[in-house]
Amino acid sequence: MNPRIRTLGLVALLAVLLLGLGLPQPAAAAACTAVCYVDGTIGNDANDGDTAATAKKTIQAAVNQVTAGGQVIVAAGTYAQDVSVSKALTLTGAGPATTIIDPVNYVGISADNVTFEDIAISSGAHGARLSKSGSPLANTTFDNVHFKNNTNRGIDIVNLLHVTNLQVLNSLFEGNAAGIRMPSNATADGITIDNTTFQNQTGSGFYQANDNNVGWVKNLTVTGSTFTNLGTSGSGHAGVYAEEFSLSLIHI
Repeated sequence: MNPRIRTLGLVALLAVLLLGLGLPQPAAAAACTAVCYVDGTIGNDANDGDTAATAKKTIQAAVNQVTAGGQVIVAAGTYAQDVSVSKALTLTGAGPATTIIDPVNYVGISADNVTFEDIAISSGAHGARLSKSGSPLANTTFDNVHFKNNTNRGIDIVNLLHVTNLQVLNSLFEGNAAGIRMPSNATADGITIDNTTFQNQTGSGFYQANDNNVGWVKNLTVTGSTFTNLGTSGSGHAGVYAEEFSLSLIHI
């Protein structure tokens, strides 16, 4: 080989090595932390989720990625997926007419300080299920959430759970078996239902059972809400049904 060609080849190789080792390379996009975006149409769970253009595809991927206290912003679309929320966060849709979670089972919430807003949860076994190991579950808010056509409950409170400061605001329950249901061994101190519609259901709007068990609800406040076409004639279902409650205000 011509010595000159060989020398030029070595120089070129050395230049490539130095370029790779010595110059800064483009940094990978940082994964979302305080705010994570979801878009079921253009998103990909391999994306960083940091902008609407680089959104995650599934809600669960964004929920897993966002830091506690952060926000998940979900674009319009139907998301046929269960979701499990085990950290404090706010989940925001583009409006309940356009952003719809369609779970097989339910949306599970097991952490304090969780807010769902501007979204619909429909056609699951339940809409949202509240649970927390060891109890209590505090500061759950649903604001402008539509719970529609869920086989059982719009909001299901599980056995033995103690709930504090549950707020259901500006929302809709329609076509579910029941709206909000507490079993006979769950307790609650502070449930607010305001400006919410319960209609066209086979069961009660709000239902709290005792059945000679330990269940009770205290500080239940229902204001500015409507209850129509709940249950069948003589079924015993009601807008608000409670077997053991105290310090409550119902003003419709």
